[in-house]
Amino acid sequence: MKKGQAAMEFLITYGWAIVVVLVALGGLAYMNVLNPDNLVPSSCVLGPGFGCYNYKATGRTMELTVKNGMVDHMIPVKFRFSGDVSKCHLEFSQTVTDPNKEYGYCIATNEASCVRLPGADGWETADAICDDDGYCSIDVTQEVDGGKDIIHVVFRGCEEHDGSPLSGMQEIDIEVIYQFTDENIQHTLDGKAVLKVEK
Repeated sequence: MKKGQAAMEFLITYGWAIVVVLVALGGLAYMNVLNPDNLVPSSCVLGPGFGCYNYKATGRTMELTVKNGMVDHMIPVKFRFSGDVSKCHLEFSQTVTDPNKEYGYCIATNEASCVRLPGADGWETADAICDDDGYCSIDVTQEVDGGKDIIHVVFRGCEEHDGSPLSGMQEIDIEVIYQFTDENIQHTLDGKAVLKVEK
């Protein structure tokens, strides 16, 4: 009898606190504050010697820039993109650029994706091949100096499988195959961009 009485007194004394905590957690969950997608920032990580920046996802685009962070020159460099890029329009088109911007704008009436290669005055169409499974290969055939950008790519016309704009986190798997100018062997590294869709 005393144990039951002690339990009842505990619930009466502290029950209101438990109810308040549960209501607060319910309110936070309802307002989407506890959603892990809201807590994790975007990131883009490649292997040593490569930098990834200017990465961003919106409701209709995903983009990123890869830089040669090494001292050595490299040629050729091949990129293979997969993952959520399959949600985008995987036809590449040459487009107009704004000369006042470093990369200009990727503008095309057909929602085509764009790639900018080193030394290019505008957005390029050559050497970008995508298949029906959502794998895109982009070859950079010009020499890339150490410390310089290798590629800037914008995947456009992206949407979820139900046709709605992108939301949440989007993942791009990146494979880089490269060769230094004074070597005869190719090196391979893998990376990943995890992009939080911005409003």
